[in-house]
Amino acid sequence: MTLAAIWREVWRDVVSGTSRTLTFALILAAVVLGLGATDIVTVRALTAAAERFQAAGASIITLDAPGRIDPAACSALASVSGVRAAGAIRAGAESLTPLALPSSTIPVIEVTPSLPEVLRTQIGSAGVILSEQAAQTLTVRPGSELQTSETTATVAGVYGYPEDGRRPGLGFAALVPTTDGEAFDECWVDIWPTSPQTPALLQTTLLPDDETGAGQSPTLTQLNSTLGTAFDGRSRFDARVTRLAPWGVLGIGVGLGHLSVRLRRVPLASALHAGTTRQDLGAVVMLETLSWALPATLLAAVAIVVATTLGGDLDARHTVVLGSRTAVAGMAGPLLGSVLGFVLTRERHLFRYFKDR
Repeated sequence: MTLAAIWREVWRDVVSGTSRTLTFALILAAVVLGLGATDIVTVRALTAAAERFQAAGASIITLDAPGRIDPAACSALASVSGVRAAGAIRAGAESLTPLALPSSTIPVIEVTPSLPEVLRTQIGSAGVILSEQAAQTLTVRPGSELQTSETTATVAGVYGYPEDGRRPGLGFAALVPTTDGEAFDECWVDIWPTSPQTPALLQTTLLPDDETGAGQSPTLTQLNSTLGTAFDGRSRFDARVTRLAPWGVLGIGVGLGHLSVRLRRVPLASALHAGTTRQDLGAVVMLETLSWALPATLLAAVAIVVATTLGGDLDARHTVVLGSRTAVAGMAGPLLGSVLGFVLTRERHLFRYFKDR
């Protein structure tokens, strides 16, 4: 058969419905889209859980050692791989008494300049950093002037510290950055992903006992433990059931491809009996399989990409890759199945195929 003859044969089979193109295309598209979307939804749920873990401050580990924290060593931890931010804090000697609320005081907490980054707060200028609760009470915002009984301070920023399970103390407070070089009481480190090396890392910020005379054993705690002590995203990702989605699509695709050929064993065996070469007939089978496998896979792949990029995913590029794996399996499965079905089709079995119809 010439190439033109092969294309004509494929076209006739597709248009006449002999190859059941529409039926197999719809089934394959549903399988690829369903399993691919399920895997993406699962990964998105893991990503959202990781974001909730960090947003709640669960990724922040604190080392409490009154009078024994080296502020420079603590801030320098931010340069360590995996550490998003690090800073030290200590209780201030005095409180702020705002003129707007003369009967109330705001506890002052002295911090290293890098501590606001641990609380995911941007500072626009020098000054005090108020908690959201304190800022709302005083009706001020970043850049406002805060009148106190002692002086006038600029509100450099406002940090969030909700009551979501994190330890109390900073919900209604004013942070005052300082670089005096004196020892601090705590070192805070926001480390992601969580690491078993964090305790040893924080121990490097301790000053010797003989320099301070503190004598208290350091205490390592998690700022918010309500979501668990650690988040092992890699293990959860590797253990998800939907990781087998590409293999499931591949297996179903092989089955569909084999079935598409098996349903046409009689005409295929008849064509071989009439003198059509296996090479020419194999080309027809492959092209007819492509006629439903290719559009079905492309349709499902486009739907997955669009849903991923428009869904606000935090890591869209990687989830698109996951969806592409499923789409590739959806393309390869039918081709493998049709090859298998065609290889098992024999001319000498024509009468048996005819009787088994």
